Amino acid sequence: MGTTSQAEAKLDARVRPQITAMQARSGYPRLRVVPSPAEPKPARIVAPASGRPAKRTPIRLTRRGRIVVGAAVAIGAAAAASLIWLAVAGQAQASIHAGPRVPLRGSVQRVTVEPGDSLWSIATRTDPDADPQAVIPQIVELNSLRSTGVQVGQVLWVPIG
Repeated sequence: MGTTSQAEAKLDARVRPQITAMQARSGYPRLRVVPSPAEPKPARIVAPASGRPAKRTPIRLTRRGRIVVGAAVAIGAAAAASLIWLAVAGQAQASIHAGPRVPLRGSVQRVTVEPGDSLWSIATRTDPDADPQAVIPQIVELNSLRSTGVQVGQVLWVPIG
C-alpha cells in the first residue's frame, strides 16, 4: 500500500501546489499530514487541532430555492388564514341556528297563526295601540323569521304592548 508509482508522484508534485493555493483562498481548514506509527511511509490526514470552531458561511439560496421557500411561506399563510376564517364562520353559522330568542315571560305572548292571518293583523290584534310597522320587526327578530310570510298553525312569540 505504501508504493506510489512514478507517474502518481509526478502528478502529486504538480497538483499539490495548486491544491494548497486553493485551500489558502477558501475558508476550509487546512489538513495536516501525520505519519502513521504502524508504517513508516504511508501518512494519514488529520483535521487541524485548533481550539476555534470552523468559520460558518451563510446559506445562499438559488433562484429555485427562493421560489420554493416563498411558495412554502405563501401556502402556510393561506392555510393559517383559511383556518381563522373557518373558525369565525363556524361560530357565525352556529349563532344563526341558535333558534328564537325568547324574552322574559311577562313581555311576550304566544300566538298561533290562524287562516287569513298576516304579521300585520297579528301585530294589530295583540297591541292595538302600537304602530304595526314597529311591532312587525320585533316579531321577526323574536322568532328568527327569514321573511314576513307566516303559515297556518305556526306558533309565534309576539311582544306585549
